[in-house]
Amino acid sequence: MSRSAGVDLSNVLALVKARAGLLAAITLIAAGLALVVSLAQSERYEATAVLLFGGTPQAETLIDGGSSDSDSDPEQSTATNVALASLDSVAFRVKRRLRTDATVDELKDAVDIEAQGLSDLVDLTAEWSTADGAARVATTFAEEVVALRRQMARAEIQRAINALNRTIARLPEGSDEVAALEQRVSELTVLRAVQTSDVRLAERATPPDEPSSPRPVFNAVAAGLVALIVAVSALVLRAALDPRIRDERELTALLPAPVLARIPRVARSWRFLPTGARGEDSSFYEAIEFLRLNVQRFRPGRESVVLAVTSPTAGDGKTTLVAWLAQSLAFNEADVVAVDCDLKRPMLNTYFEGPGEVGGGLPNLRVVRAGDEDMLLLNLTGQEPLQDMFDELRGSADYVVVDTSPVGSVAHASAVAAAADGVILILDLGRLRRKELLVATEQLANARANVIGVVLNRVSSDLPTYYSAVGQVRESDIAPNPE
Repeated sequence: MSRSAGVDLSNVLALVKARAGLLAAITLIAAGLALVVSLAQSERYEATAVLLFGGTPQAETLIDGGSSDSDSDPEQSTATNVALASLDSVAFRVKRRLRTDATVDELKDAVDIEAQGLSDLVDLTAEWSTADGAARVATTFAEEVVALRRQMARAEIQRAINALNRTIARLPEGSDEVAALEQRVSELTVLRAVQTSDVRLAERATPPDEPSSPRPVFNAVAAGLVALIVAVSALVLRAALDPRIRDERELTALLPAPVLARIPRVARSWRFLPTGARGEDSSFYEAIEFLRLNVQRFRPGRESVVLAVTSPTAGDGKTTLVAWLAQSLAFNEADVVAVDCDLKRPMLNTYFEGPGEVGGGLPNLRVVRAGDEDMLLLNLTGQEPLQDMFDELRGSADYVVVDTSPVGSVAHASAVAAAADGVILILDLGRLRRKELLVATEQLANARANVIGVVLNRVSSDLPTYYSAVGQVRESDIAPNPE
Protein backbone atom coordinates (compact mmCIF):
# COMPACT_ATOMS: atom_id res chain seq x y z
CA MET A 1 0.00 0.00 0.00
CA SER A 2 1.14 3.49 -0.71
CA ARG A 3 2.55 5.79 1.84
CA SER A 4 0.04 8.45 0.89
CA ALA A 5 -2.71 6.16 2.09
CA GLY A 6 -1.09 6.13 5.49
CA VAL A 7 -0.39 2.43 5.48
CA ASP A 8 2.95 0.93 4.46
CA LEU A 9 5.06 -1.92 5.79
CA SER A 10 6.26 0.01 8.83
CA ASN A 11 2.73 1.11 9.63
CA VAL A 12 1.40 -2.40 9.16
CA LEU A 13 3.95 -3.61 11.69
CA ALA A 14 2.93 -0.78 14.00
CA LEU A 15 -0.74 -1.70 13.65
CA VAL A 16 0.05 -5.34 14.36
CA LYS A 17 2.05 -4.29 17.41
CA ALA A 18 -0.76 -2.06 18.61
CA ARG A 19 -3.30 -4.87 18.25
CA ALA A 20 -0.98 -7.67 19.32
CA GLY A 21 -3.22 -8.64 22.21
CA LEU A 22 -6.34 -8.81 20.06
CA LEU A 23 -4.56 -10.73 17.30
CA ALA A 24 -3.16 -13.18 19.83
CA ALA A 25 -6.62 -13.69 21.33
CA ILE A 26 -8.17 -14.33 17.90
CA THR A 27 -5.40 -16.79 17.02
CA LEU A 28 -5.73 -18.67 20.30
CA ILE A 29 -9.52 -18.82 20.11
CA ALA A 30 -9.44 -20.16 16.55
CA ALA A 31 -6.77 -22.71 17.44
CA GLY A 32 -8.68 -23.74 20.56
CA LEU A 33 -11.93 -24.21 18.66
CA ALA A 34 -10.18 -26.26 15.99
CA LEU A 35 -8.55 -28.38 18.69
CA VAL A 36 -11.87 -29.00 20.46
CA VAL A 37 -13.65 -29.88 17.21
CA SER A 38 -10.81 -32.19 16.16
CA LEU A 39 -10.77 -34.00 19.48
CA ALA A 40 -14.54 -34.48 19.27
CA GLN A 41 -14.30 -36.20 15.89
CA SER A 42 -14.01 -39.95 15.50
CA GLU A 43 -10.68 -41.35 14.40
CA ARG A 44 -10.34 -42.37 10.76
CA TYR A 45 -7.67 -44.57 9.21
CA GLU A 46 -6.36 -44.81 5.65
CA ALA A 47 -4.81 -47.83 3.91
CA THR A 48 -3.66 -48.10 0.28
CA ALA A 49 -3.47 -51.03 -2.12
CA VAL A 50 -1.65 -50.74 -5.47
CA LEU A 51 -2.94 -52.17 -8.75
CA LEU A 52 -0.93 -52.77 -11.94
CA PHE A 53 -3.10 -52.48 -15.04
CA GLY A 54 -2.45 -53.90 -18.52
CA GLY A 55 -4.46 -53.61 -21.72
CA THR A 56 -7.78 -55.47 -21.99
CA PRO A 57 -7.75 -57.76 -25.05
CA GLN A 58 -10.31 -56.80 -27.68
CA ALA A 59 -12.19 -59.46 -29.67
CA GLU A 60 -11.13 -58.00 -33.01
CA THR A 61 -7.42 -58.20 -32.16
CA LEU A 62 -7.86 -61.70 -30.76
CA ILE A 63 -9.36 -62.83 -34.04
CA ASP A 64 -6.39 -61.42 -35.93
CA GLY A 65 -3.92 -62.62 -33.32
CA GLY A 66 -2.54 -59.09 -32.79
CA SER A 67 -2.00 -56.94 -29.73
CA SER A 68 -4.44 -54.35 -28.43
CA ASP A 69 -1.80 -52.19 -26.74
CA SER A 70 0.15 -50.84 -29.67
CA ASP A 71 -2.10 -47.90 -30.49
CA SER A 72 -3.55 -47.20 -27.03
CA ASP A 73 -3.44 -43.70 -25.49
CA PRO A 74 -1.76 -43.87 -22.04
CA GLU A 75 -3.88 -41.06 -20.58
CA GLN A 76 -7.10 -42.54 -21.92
CA SER A 77 -6.12 -45.98 -20.68
CA THR A 78 -5.35 -44.65 -17.21
CA ALA A 79 -8.65 -42.77 -17.03
CA THR A 80 -10.48 -45.90 -18.15
CA ASN A 81 -8.79 -48.00 -15.47
CA VAL A 82 -9.65 -45.49 -12.73
CA ALA A 83 -13.28 -45.25 -13.89
CA LEU A 84 -13.53 -49.03 -14.01
CA ALA A 85 -12.39 -49.35 -10.42
CA SER A 86 -15.09 -46.84 -9.42
CA LEU A 87 -18.02 -48.81 -10.82
CA ASP A 88 -21.02 -49.58 -8.61
CA SER A 89 -20.62 -53.24 -9.51
CA VAL A 90 -17.21 -53.31 -7.81
CA ALA A 91 -18.60 -51.67 -4.66
CA PHE A 92 -21.50 -54.16 -4.67
CA ARG A 93 -19.05 -57.07 -4.86
CA VAL A 94 -17.09 -55.59 -1.94
CA LYS A 95 -20.25 -55.16 0.15
CA ARG A 96 -21.22 -58.77 -0.50
CA ARG A 97 -17.78 -60.11 0.40
CA LEU A 98 -17.34 -58.04 3.57
CA ARG A 99 -20.94 -58.54 4.72
CA THR A 100 -20.94 -54.94 5.93
CA ASP A 101 -23.90 -52.74 6.80
CA ALA A 102 -22.39 -49.90 4.80
CA THR A 103 -24.25 -49.00 1.63
CA VAL A 104 -22.76 -49.16 -1.85
CA ASP A 105 -22.52 -45.37 -1.92
CA GLU A 106 -20.82 -45.28 1.47
CA LEU A 107 -18.26 -47.82 0.26
CA LYS A 108 -17.61 -45.81 -2.89
CA ASP A 109 -17.22 -42.62 -0.86
CA ALA A 110 -14.74 -44.38 1.42
CA VAL A 111 -12.43 -45.20 -1.49
CA ASP A 112 -10.20 -42.82 -3.42
CA ILE A 113 -8.62 -44.04 -6.66
CA GLU A 114 -5.71 -42.17 -8.21
CA ALA A 115 -3.25 -43.10 -10.92
CA GLN A 116 0.47 -42.71 -10.30
CA GLY A 117 1.24 -40.25 -13.05
CA LEU A 118 1.00 -41.77 -16.55
CA SER A 119 2.07 -45.20 -15.40
CA ASP A 120 -0.14 -48.29 -15.21
CA LEU A 121 0.01 -48.21 -11.40
CA VAL A 122 -3.11 -47.09 -9.59
CA ASP A 123 -3.39 -46.32 -5.85
CA LEU A 124 -6.61 -47.48 -4.24
CA THR A 125 -6.95 -45.81 -0.81
CA ALA A 126 -9.72 -46.64 1.63
CA GLU A 127 -10.69 -44.63 4.71
CA TRP A 128 -12.39 -46.45 7.58
CA SER A 129 -13.09 -46.16 11.27
CA THR A 130 -10.49 -48.81 12.16
CA ALA A 131 -7.02 -49.55 10.86
CA ASP A 132 -7.83 -53.20 10.03
CA GLY A 133 -11.10 -52.14 8.40
CA ALA A 134 -9.32 -49.63 6.15
CA ALA A 135 -6.80 -52.27 5.01
CA ARG A 136 -9.55 -54.85 4.48
CA VAL A 137 -11.72 -52.49 2.41
CA ALA A 138 -8.79 -51.34 0.24
CA THR A 139 -7.56 -54.88 -0.40
CA THR A 140 -11.05 -56.22 -1.08
CA PHE A 141 -11.73 -53.41 -3.53
CA ALA A 142 -8.44 -54.20 -5.30
CA GLU A 143 -9.20 -57.92 -5.45
CA GLU A 144 -12.67 -57.29 -6.86
CA VAL A 145 -11.23 -55.02 -9.52
CA VAL A 146 -8.89 -57.88 -10.49
CA ALA A 147 -11.83 -60.31 -10.59
CA LEU A 148 -13.94 -57.94 -12.70
CA ARG A 149 -11.12 -57.39 -15.15
CA ARG A 150 -10.59 -61.16 -15.41
CA GLN A 151 -14.28 -61.61 -16.13
CA MET A 152 -14.16 -58.87 -18.77
CA ALA A 153 -11.09 -60.42 -20.42
CA ARG A 154 -12.73 -63.86 -20.61
CA ALA A 155 -15.89 -62.29 -22.01
CA GLU A 156 -13.86 -60.69 -24.79
CA ILE A 157 -12.20 -64.03 -25.61
CA GLN A 158 -15.59 -65.72 -25.74
CA ARG A 159 -16.87 -62.96 -28.04
CA ALA A 160 -13.94 -63.64 -30.35
CA ILE A 161 -14.66 -67.39 -30.31
CA ASN A 162 -18.31 -66.77 -31.16
CA ALA A 163 -17.36 -64.52 -34.06
CA LEU A 164 -14.96 -67.15 -35.46
CA ASN A 165 -17.58 -69.89 -35.18
CA ARG A 166 -20.04 -67.79 -37.17
CA THR A 167 -17.43 -67.30 -39.87
CA ILE A 168 -16.67 -71.06 -39.99
CA ALA A 169 -20.38 -71.82 -40.39
CA ARG A 170 -20.51 -69.73 -43.58
CA LEU A 171 -17.46 -71.39 -45.20
CA PRO A 172 -17.39 -74.72 -47.10
CA GLU A 173 -16.42 -77.68 -44.95
CA GLY A 174 -12.97 -79.13 -45.33
CA SER A 175 -11.36 -76.00 -46.77
CA ASP A 176 -7.94 -74.83 -45.63
CA GLU A 177 -9.45 -71.57 -44.32
CA VAL A 178 -11.87 -73.48 -42.12
CA ALA A 179 -9.05 -75.57 -40.71
CA ALA A 180 -7.08 -72.41 -39.84
CA LEU A 181 -10.04 -70.80 -38.15
CA GLU A 182 -10.80 -73.94 -36.18
CA GLN A 183 -7.19 -73.98 -35.03
CA ARG A 184 -7.59 -70.36 -33.86
CA VAL A 185 -10.79 -71.24 -31.99
CA SER A 186 -8.96 -74.04 -30.18
CA GLU A 187 -6.21 -71.62 -29.12
CA LEU A 188 -8.71 -69.07 -27.83
CA THR A 189 -10.57 -71.74 -25.92
CA VAL A 190 -7.36 -72.66 -24.12
CA LEU A 191 -6.59 -68.96 -23.55
CA ARG A 192 -10.04 -68.41 -22.03
CA ALA A 193 -9.53 -71.28 -19.63
CA VAL A 194 -6.16 -70.02 -18.37
CA GLN A 195 -6.91 -66.27 -18.57
CA THR A 196 -6.48 -64.72 -15.15
CA SER A 197 -6.58 -60.95 -15.60
CA ASP A 198 -4.79 -58.08 -17.27
CA VAL A 199 -4.57 -56.36 -13.87
CA ARG A 200 -2.63 -57.58 -10.87
CA LEU A 201 -2.61 -56.70 -7.21
CA ALA A 202 0.86 -55.18 -6.99
CA GLU A 203 0.69 -54.42 -3.26
CA ARG A 204 -1.87 -55.34 -0.62
CA ALA A 205 -3.02 -52.71 1.86
CA THR A 206 -1.60 -52.92 5.37
CA PRO A 207 -3.24 -51.53 8.53
CA PRO A 208 -1.80 -48.06 9.36
CA ASP A 209 -0.14 -47.44 12.71
CA GLU A 210 -1.76 -44.02 13.26
CA PRO A 211 -5.08 -42.45 12.29
CA SER A 212 -5.13 -40.18 9.26
CA SER A 213 -7.69 -37.91 10.88
CA PRO A 214 -8.40 -36.01 12.91
CA ARG A 215 -5.03 -34.32 13.46
CA PRO A 216 -5.69 -32.05 16.43
CA VAL A 217 -2.28 -30.36 16.58
CA PHE A 218 -2.10 -29.77 12.84
CA ASN A 219 -5.68 -28.52 12.69
CA ALA A 220 -5.13 -26.19 15.65
CA VAL A 221 -1.94 -24.72 14.15
CA ALA A 222 -3.55 -24.35 10.71
CA ALA A 223 -6.67 -22.72 12.13
CA GLY A 224 -4.58 -20.36 14.24
CA LEU A 225 -2.45 -19.31 11.24
CA VAL A 226 -5.50 -18.81 9.02
CA ALA A 227 -7.24 -16.77 11.71
CA LEU A 228 -4.10 -14.66 12.22
CA ILE A 229 -3.76 -13.98 8.49
CA VAL A 230 -7.44 -13.07 8.18
CA ALA A 231 -7.30 -10.83 11.26
CA VAL A 232 -4.16 -9.01 10.08
CA SER A 233 -5.68 -8.59 6.60
CA ALA A 234 -8.87 -7.18 8.11
CA LEU A 235 -6.82 -4.85 10.31
CA VAL A 236 -4.81 -3.56 7.35
CA LEU A 237 -7.92 -3.21 5.20
CA ARG A 238 -9.69 -1.23 7.88
CA ALA A 239 -6.63 0.98 8.30
CA ALA A 240 -6.55 1.59 4.54
CA LEU A 241 -10.26 2.44 4.37
CA ASP A 242 -10.47 4.35 7.66
CA PRO A 243 -7.78 7.06 7.96
CA ARG A 244 -8.47 7.73 11.63
CA ILE A 245 -6.30 6.57 14.51
CA ARG A 246 -8.67 4.69 16.73
CA ASP A 247 -7.01 4.69 20.13
CA GLU A 248 -3.89 5.33 22.14
CA ARG A 249 -2.39 1.90 21.53
CA GLU A 250 -2.39 2.42 17.79
CA LEU A 251 -0.97 5.91 18.25
CA THR A 252 1.93 4.84 20.44
CA ALA A 253 2.70 2.02 18.02
CA LEU A 254 2.93 4.48 15.13
CA LEU A 255 4.75 7.11 17.20
CA PRO A 256 7.02 5.53 19.84
CA ALA A 257 7.04 8.48 22.22
CA PRO A 258 5.77 8.62 25.82
CA VAL A 259 2.41 10.17 26.61
CA LEU A 260 3.13 13.13 28.88
CA ALA A 261 -0.49 13.98 29.67
CA ARG A 262 -4.07 13.30 28.68
CA ILE A 263 -6.12 16.48 28.59
CA PRO A 264 -9.82 15.67 29.09
CA ARG A 265 -12.62 17.07 26.97
CA VAL A 266 -14.26 19.32 29.57
CA ALA A 267 -15.66 22.81 29.85
CA ARG A 268 -12.78 24.94 31.05
CA SER A 269 -12.60 28.59 32.05
CA TRP A 270 -10.89 31.22 29.96
CA ARG A 271 -8.93 32.42 33.00
CA PHE A 272 -6.08 30.69 34.80
CA LEU A 273 -7.34 29.44 38.15
CA PRO A 274 -5.53 27.46 40.87
CA THR A 275 -6.58 23.95 41.78
CA GLY A 276 -9.95 23.70 43.45
CA ALA A 277 -10.90 27.27 42.50
CA ARG A 278 -14.49 28.07 41.69
CA GLY A 279 -15.51 27.22 38.16
CA GLU A 280 -12.47 25.16 37.19
CA ASP A 281 -12.79 21.47 36.26
CA SER A 282 -10.35 19.59 38.47
CA SER A 283 -9.69 16.82 35.90
CA PHE A 284 -8.43 19.41 33.40
CA TYR A 285 -6.22 21.06 36.02
CA GLU A 286 -4.80 17.73 37.18
CA ALA A 287 -3.93 16.82 33.57
CA ILE A 288 -1.99 20.09 33.27
CA GLU A 289 -0.22 19.27 36.52
CA PHE A 290 0.80 15.85 35.16
CA LEU A 291 2.21 17.58 32.12
CA ARG A 292 4.11 20.07 34.27
CA LEU A 293 5.66 17.33 36.38
CA ASN A 294 6.77 15.39 33.29
CA VAL A 295 8.22 18.56 31.75
CA GLN A 296 10.14 19.33 34.94
CA ARG A 297 11.70 15.86 34.79
CA PHE A 298 13.05 16.73 31.35
CA ARG A 299 15.08 19.65 32.74
CA PRO A 300 18.52 18.15 33.40
CA GLY A 301 20.85 19.72 35.96
CA ARG A 302 18.43 22.58 36.50
CA GLU A 303 19.59 24.22 33.29
CA SER A 304 17.33 26.39 31.20
CA VAL A 305 15.43 24.47 28.52
CA VAL A 306 13.55 25.48 25.41
CA LEU A 307 10.41 23.47 24.70
CA ALA A 308 8.54 23.79 21.43
CA VAL A 309 4.88 22.77 21.31
CA THR A 310 3.46 21.85 17.92
CA SER A 311 0.75 19.74 16.34
CA PRO A 312 0.06 18.00 13.02
CA THR A 313 -2.75 20.36 12.03
CA ALA A 314 -4.49 23.52 13.19
CA GLY A 315 -7.15 23.16 15.83
CA ASP A 316 -5.43 20.53 17.97
CA GLY A 317 -5.12 22.90 20.98
CA LYS A 318 -1.39 23.65 21.06
CA THR A 319 -1.77 27.36 21.91
CA THR A 320 -4.07 26.54 24.81
CA LEU A 321 -1.59 23.97 26.03
CA VAL A 322 1.34 26.44 25.86
CA ALA A 323 -0.61 29.03 27.86
CA TRP A 324 -1.63 26.60 30.58
CA LEU A 325 1.77 24.90 30.79
CA ALA A 326 3.52 28.27 31.09
CA GLN A 327 1.26 29.49 33.90
CA SER A 328 1.49 26.11 35.70
CA LEU A 329 5.30 26.28 35.67
CA ALA A 330 5.15 29.91 36.81
CA PHE A 331 2.76 29.12 39.66
CA ASN A 332 5.39 26.61 40.85
CA GLU A 333 8.07 29.31 41.15
CA ALA A 334 9.85 28.76 37.84
CA ASP A 335 10.88 31.66 35.63
CA VAL A 336 9.01 31.16 32.37
CA VAL A 337 9.02 32.84 28.99
CA ALA A 338 6.14 31.96 26.68
CA VAL A 339 7.06 32.69 23.07
CA ASP A 340 4.55 32.96 20.22
CA CYS A 341 6.32 31.62 17.12
CA ASP A 342 3.10 30.89 15.26
CA LEU A 343 3.66 33.49 12.56
CA LYS A 344 0.54 32.48 10.63
CA ARG A 345 -1.96 32.80 13.48
CA PRO A 346 -0.33 34.40 16.55
CA MET A 347 -2.89 34.10 19.36
CA LEU A 348 -0.87 33.27 22.48
CA ASN A 349 -1.17 36.83 23.81
CA THR A 350 -4.97 36.53 23.97
CA TYR A 351 -4.59 34.14 26.87
CA PHE A 352 -2.73 36.69 28.95
CA GLU A 353 -4.01 40.13 27.99
CA GLY A 354 -7.68 39.86 28.94
CA PRO A 355 -8.93 41.81 31.96
CA GLY A 356 -8.36 40.04 35.24
CA GLU A 357 -6.09 37.33 33.83
CA VAL A 358 -3.67 36.29 36.58
CA GLY A 359 -1.22 34.58 34.23
CA GLY A 360 -0.18 37.75 32.55
CA GLY A 361 0.38 39.41 35.91
CA LEU A 362 2.83 36.87 37.32
CA PRO A 363 6.24 38.49 37.79
CA ASN A 364 8.04 35.29 36.78
CA LEU A 365 6.04 34.79 33.55
CA ARG A 366 6.81 36.84 30.46
CA VAL A 367 5.06 36.59 27.11
CA VAL A 368 6.92 37.29 23.89
CA ARG A 369 4.45 38.02 21.15
CA ALA A 370 5.07 37.45 17.46
CA GLY A 371 5.82 41.16 16.95
CA ASP A 372 8.14 41.57 19.94
CA GLU A 373 11.30 40.10 18.39
CA ASP A 374 12.99 41.19 15.20
CA MET A 375 13.75 37.61 14.27
CA LEU A 376 10.06 36.71 14.52
CA LEU A 377 9.11 39.72 12.40
CA LEU A 378 11.59 38.64 9.73
CA ASN A 379 9.90 35.22 9.61
CA LEU A 380 13.30 33.51 9.60
CA THR A 381 13.33 29.77 9.15
CA GLY A 382 17.03 29.21 9.70
CA GLN A 383 18.07 27.26 12.75
CA GLU A 384 21.02 29.44 13.83
CA PRO A 385 19.07 32.73 14.21
CA LEU A 386 16.42 30.91 16.20
CA GLN A 387 19.02 29.32 18.43
CA ASP A 388 20.56 32.75 19.04
CA MET A 389 17.15 34.07 20.08
CA PHE A 390 16.49 31.07 22.31
CA ASP A 391 19.95 31.37 23.91
CA GLU A 392 19.19 34.99 24.73
CA LEU A 393 15.86 34.05 26.31
CA ARG A 394 17.49 31.30 28.38
CA GLY A 395 19.35 33.94 30.36
CA SER A 396 16.14 35.14 31.98
CA ALA A 397 14.13 31.94 32.29
CA ASP A 398 14.17 28.39 33.55
CA TYR A 399 11.71 27.37 30.82
CA VAL A 400 11.17 28.86 27.40
CA VAL A 401 7.86 27.45 26.13
CA VAL A 402 7.37 28.10 22.43
CA ASP A 403 4.08 28.01 20.52
CA THR A 404 4.70 27.09 16.88
CA SER A 405 2.68 26.67 13.72
CA PRO A 406 1.40 23.18 12.84
CA VAL A 407 4.48 21.23 11.81
CA GLY A 408 2.63 19.34 9.11
CA SER A 409 1.67 22.45 7.15
CA VAL A 410 4.09 25.31 7.90
CA ALA A 411 7.81 25.09 7.13
CA HIS A 412 9.23 27.32 9.86
CA ALA A 413 7.66 25.06 12.52
CA SER A 414 10.33 22.46 11.65
CA ALA A 415 13.05 25.09 12.13
CA VAL A 416 11.67 26.02 15.55
CA ALA A 417 11.47 22.36 16.52
CA ALA A 418 15.06 21.77 15.41
CA ALA A 419 16.35 24.75 17.42
CA ALA A 420 14.50 23.77 20.61
CA ASP A 421 15.87 21.39 23.23
CA GLY A 422 12.71 19.31 23.14
CA VAL A 423 9.42 19.09 21.28
CA ILE A 424 5.98 18.28 22.63
CA LEU A 425 3.52 17.06 20.00
CA ILE A 426 -0.11 17.64 20.91
CA LEU A 427 -2.66 15.36 19.26
CA ASP A 428 -6.44 15.34 19.16
CA LEU A 429 -7.37 11.67 18.73
CA GLY A 430 -10.93 12.59 17.91
CA ARG A 431 -9.88 14.24 14.64
CA LEU A 432 -6.36 12.97 13.98
CA ARG A 433 -5.77 11.18 10.67
CA ARG A 434 -3.01 8.66 10.10
CA LYS A 435 -1.63 10.56 7.13
CA GLU A 436 -1.44 13.79 9.17
CA LEU A 437 0.51 12.05 11.91
CA LEU A 438 2.89 10.51 9.37
CA VAL A 439 3.56 13.89 7.76
CA ALA A 440 4.19 15.52 11.16
CA THR A 441 6.54 12.79 12.39
CA GLU A 442 8.45 12.80 9.10
CA GLN A 443 8.91 16.57 9.28
CA LEU A 444 10.17 16.33 12.85
CA ALA A 445 12.46 13.45 11.95
CA ASN A 446 13.87 15.35 8.98
CA ALA A 447 14.53 18.34 11.28
CA ARG A 448 16.20 15.99 13.78
CA ALA A 449 13.92 17.38 16.46
CA ASN A 450 13.99 15.81 19.91
CA VAL A 451 10.39 14.71 20.53
CA ILE A 452 10.18 14.21 24.29
CA GLY A 453 6.57 13.09 24.26
CA VAL A 454 3.00 13.61 23.12
CA VAL A 455 -0.02 15.17 24.79
CA LEU A 456 -3.42 13.71 23.99
CA ASN A 457 -6.03 16.46 23.89
CA ARG A 458 -9.78 16.21 24.33
CA VAL A 459 -9.75 12.63 25.52
CA SER A 460 -12.67 11.00 27.33
CA SER A 461 -13.02 12.47 30.83
CA ASP A 462 -14.34 9.34 32.52
CA LEU A 463 -11.42 8.92 34.95
CA PRO A 464 -12.10 9.82 38.61
CA THR A 465 -10.46 12.97 39.93
CA TYR A 466 -9.32 13.85 43.41
CA TYR A 467 -10.79 17.33 43.50
CA SER A 468 -14.45 18.09 42.95
CA ALA A 469 -15.39 20.97 40.72
CA VAL A 470 -16.93 23.76 42.77
CA GLY A 471 -19.68 25.71 41.09
CA GLN A 472 -20.45 25.86 37.39
CA VAL A 473 -18.47 27.38 34.53
CA ARG A 474 -20.30 30.26 32.93
CA GLU A 475 -20.85 30.06 29.16
CA SER A 476 -18.96 33.35 28.74
CA ASP A 477 -15.91 31.85 30.45
CA ILE A 478 -15.52 28.92 28.03
CA ALA A 479 -12.49 29.20 25.74
CA PRO A 480 -13.53 29.04 22.07
CA ASN A 481 -10.56 26.81 21.12
CA PRO A 482 -8.57 29.49 19.26
CA GLU A 483 -6.61 26.80 17.42
